Amino acid sequence: MGEVRGVLEVSFPVAKSRRAWSPFLGGVFLFVTGCAAFLVVAIVLRRLRDQIEAKRLSEAELAAAHLEIHQSRQRVVEEKLEVIGQIAAGIAHDFNNVLMIVLGYTDMALKNVVHDSNVAKYLKKSRIATRRARALANKLPI
Repeated sequence: MGEVRGVLEVSFPVAKSRRAWSPFLGGVFLFVTGCAAFLVVAIVLRRLRDQIEAKRLSEAELAAAHLEIHQSRQRVVEEKLEVIGQIAAGIAHDFNNVLMIVLGYTDMALKNVVHDSNVAKYLKKSRIATRRARALANKLPI
């Protein structure tokens, strides 16, 4: 049969000999004779398969990185919405506190004025508006 010298050099004592350049094997000259071409093709195909698999892995890693970035952005958006909700709840709570103060002072003022006067009429309208605002603030999803 033939003999294998090193990893890339193969020779068989049959037919004509020729040189082939293979960029897949690092640009090394191969001495191919007769049936040894099958071995060279197998080596080249294995090397191609390895390169394709490496590319698939890198594409899979790229897809995984894109997915991770997308999920990270979604988490950031969710966290922002959560913070906005907390701020809105705090503002609604503070607003309700201010309304209660206004309502308390309006009630105290109503006790100190003549019930039939214009001032009493304005204070009553102010109390109604404050209660509406309080009801509106209580409707906020906190």
